[in-house]
Amino acid sequence: RMSAWKGSSAAGANAAPVSSAVDPVPQASPRLRSCVQAAVEGSEAIPCALSPSARSLGTILGLAMARRTVSSVALLIDLDGTMYSPQGLLPGAAALYERLVSSHIPFVFLSNTGAKARQGVSDKLSREPFLLPGPAVDANRHVWTAADAQVQWMVDKVPRGARVLVVSGASNEFWRSMLEHRAPELVSTWTIRTSLSEAQAKRW
Repeated sequence: RMSAWKGSSAAGANAAPVSSAVDPVPQASPRLRSCVQAAVEGSEAIPCALSPSARSLGTILGLAMARRTVSSVALLIDLDGTMYSPQGLLPGAAALYERLVSSHIPFVFLSNTGAKARQGVSDKLSREPFLLPGPAVDANRHVWTAADAQVQWMVDKVPRGARVLVVSGASNEFWRSMLEHRAPELVSTWTIRTSLSEAQAKRW
């Protein structure tokens, strides 16, 4: 699954326009073509449910780049089922990543996992059978997971001195280390518990 949207990027006015000669893969279905065209022409992000095949991955890039300049195209890319399966990279994933890097197209890999932070995803994409060719995926620029979003929400919303009861399926070390890395001074003011007795809950 990918989303393409119209917008600006750090590349700015210096970004070179992409030639309309880019091959958009002629076998693309009318539905896929119309979805991508609407996304890159419109003012709102339009998510497109895509098959994780090489044809689909190549098509969305080809159509988007042929239509717009590099500075006005960006991609949000799901990982599991789009870039890889439990067995390894899916067809077209390596070519897609190479195209994104070489063309300087802004992109972010997204994951709804709550058990892995963005650095963990970057590490996974640096090892076989999930190894992406070329430069390592920059975790800070190109990866965002549900765990990162959850920790960022807590840092933004939970006040100093708060009492925090964490109900988590992951290990205490994982989420606590993420919180302490993101905002160590703030987190040090919280009273954090992972369980409470009935008496403790009443006192809280």
